[in-house]
Amino acid sequence: MQHSSIHAPAPEPVKFACQALSIAFVNAVDQRDYKRALSVFTEDAVFERWDSVFQGKTEIGAMLNARDVNAQTRHLCTNFEITQSPQATTSASGLSLFLFYKQSGSVSEQPLSTGGAAMVGEFHDHYQLTDGGWRIVRRKVVPVFTAD
Repeated sequence: MQHSSIHAPAPEPVKFACQALSIAFVNAVDQRDYKRALSVFTEDAVFERWDSVFQGKTEIGAMLNARDVNAQTRHLCTNFEITQSPQATTSASGLSLFLFYKQSGSVSEQPLSTGGAAMVGEFHDHYQLTDGGWRIVRRKVVPVFTAD
């Protein structure tokens, strides 16, 4: 993501709020707290993966509820870059990197062994300021590396 005079680094409060949404989402997914995971999105949000597009909280929720109940996952997010147009103070864009670990097993079996990250990827996010605060209006998951 290149900076220009059109899109500059967002002010610190906006950066913090948008980063907090991303972190809350992955932590909630890893804890299977899908109600909390959905709370970071607008009602009409779009969640795009490499294989599917989910439109609205109902479809995003169905995607989350279809996750493998026997899998333990952990997401690590980093390298957040949140930008904002000076003219568009109620919207922002973001790029962050994530490591995704997945292994079958129960919480009681922890620690689980892993052969490394299942995926390294990017979240391309668009945020909107709503009456309830900042929310993700669009998230695109872009795989960069996957396990063999």
